[in-house]
Amino acid sequence: MDKFIKIFSFICIIGIIIGIIVYCQLMLNKRELFISSKTWTGKKQGYIFTRGNQGQGYYKDKLNK
Repeated sequence: MDKFIKIFSFICIIGIIIGIIVYCQLMLNKRELFISSKTWTGKKQGYIFTRGNQGQGYYKDKLNK
């Protein structure tokens, strides 16, 4: 029984680590799609400055990739 608990604990820890990695990747990708900015601070390659569903700022330009 002790061996089963050790294996189960190891699998749970691996699952948690994988979950954290996936979550971090999703947050990084989301951050790349929008950069919050109250004012226009100049052109940013690959972004357009506008007000959208996340507020005012630079949104990834999906038309001109």
